[in-house]
Amino acid sequence: MHKRATLSRHYASKLHPLVLAIGGWLLAGIALAKDPIVTVDTGALRGRTSGGIDIYRAVPFALPPVGDLRWRAPQLPRAWNGIRDARELGPRCPQVNDPSTYAPGARSEDCLYLNIWVPSSAAKLPVMIWIHGGGYTSGSGTMKLYDGKMLAKRGVILITVNYRLGRLGFFAHPALKADRDANYPDEPMGLYGILDLIAALKWVQRNIGAFGGDSANVTIFGESAGGGAVTQLMVSPLAKDLFARAISQSGATGTSLDTYMETSLPRRPSAMVLAKAFLGAEGIPETIDAKGLRALPVDKLLDTKLLLRHGVTFVDGIVIPDSIAKMFAEGRQHPVPFLLGANSHEGFGVRAEPNAMSQIAPDVSRDQLRILYGEKSETGYAQQWYGDSRFLAAAKYLAANMSRAGSGVGAPAFLYYMSYRTEAARDFYSGVRHADELPYVFEALAQFETGAVAADYRVSRQIATYWTNFAKTGDPNGTGLPRWDAYRTGDDNWFEFGEAGSGMKPGILAERLDFHITRFKRIADIP
Repeated sequence: MHKRATLSRHYASKLHPLVLAIGGWLLAGIALAKDPIVTVDTGALRGRTSGGIDIYRAVPFALPPVGDLRWRAPQLPRAWNGIRDARELGPRCPQVNDPSTYAPGARSEDCLYLNIWVPSSAAKLPVMIWIHGGGYTSGSGTMKLYDGKMLAKRGVILITVNYRLGRLGFFAHPALKADRDANYPDEPMGLYGILDLIAALKWVQRNIGAFGGDSANVTIFGESAGGGAVTQLMVSPLAKDLFARAISQSGATGTSLDTYMETSLPRRPSAMVLAKAFLGAEGIPETIDAKGLRALPVDKLLDTKLLLRHGVTFVDGIVIPDSIAKMFAEGRQHPVPFLLGANSHEGFGVRAEPNAMSQIAPDVSRDQLRILYGEKSETGYAQQWYGDSRFLAAAKYLAANMSRAGSGVGAPAFLYYMSYRTEAARDFYSGVRHADELPYVFEALAQFETGAVAADYRVSRQIATYWTNFAKTGDPNGTGLPRWDAYRTGDDNWFEFGEAGSGMKPGILAERLDFHITRFKRIADIP
């Protein structure tokens, strides 16, 4: 029996005649009683009910990572007395590119909070935990697009989570390593943002039963960097048994995760080298110690120099033991059902300088590019290359290796290709851009897609149904939906959300994607 209780329901039948007899002074108490209250391991939370969904905001899953806890693994939250107000959104984590987050509220290092949407009749419900994108440098679980009400109405508990970003979330410096080794040698370091996500998953395991959720039926899902984080959690030993299914939307970039914490590779400086280079560029003495680093102003750490040029996340050897491409090839990923895919024009918006491709892919000739993509401008090549290599080919590679998961135990993969645009968008641009699927998943077309029509809403309902079916059973299929078969390497069978209809389609962009898969297997030294 779960502990969640809505006080108004408990007392309604007894209080109604009493209200009539006593008078209006009791009305304020009844209004307050409508707020749902739930007790978790650190105390009681007061939420808010809207449209049959109980909503709890800014629920702490770790201590604020401030002061001496900056650049430390997340610590368990402290208990509080009384009932904590969980009706308002909490702050976003400090970040670059802030205007793109479209999220209300302030920024603060004190940002490790969850937002939870619970159907009011919850009982042993599946749980979906959303990990936002933003290149690991921006974004928030409080973004308006990620309102979980519509998915919760489909019979799941929906949770969004914040995690530390940029240099506050992904930073490895020799001074921090020396401090860790001397004072808390058993703590992982460097990948604080991924450690935050693991801490959130552990909080869910401890507490979701109080909301009526099933701790054995947790699905992690995310887009872009959030999808990449899902892929990292798929191989992290620290995340073992913390989730039962996974969805990665345009997030298979984990296959190119070949920056290491302490070891530099050709054209890939280590995370420690990048950290020292950043401090040098900011005029910070190389001799700075951990205490001095933790005293640096937040805004100093948000400078983008050297942050995005080489990527943000990396292999640390503990949280992420090795290259994700290698770990999938060797069956070291968790054997849980995996739904993943990408959009048709992920590289839209990429701009390239003359001869940029010789820097991006020095081992690929101009003739090979023409064979793959035809005659294009440098920007055209870069856009196609970016979308294929980082998203579509990577998703196909991961799906093909799910038969090896759990050292041969295997788990199904459901691979998708999104080529559907709203009818209004078809007059303005070609292809489905990075993140274009998000309003469909969250059934938010009315708020985020001008001119959406009935056909667009049908596709949105279809996608949301597939996603929630998958969260419930590990299989996206259900009554009234086109059949979606698990991926089979020999058939190369994708599921396409297309403008002519949705359904299975074999061999999507096979020649191009196989070229990229062969290339990054060679680079990663994978047979």
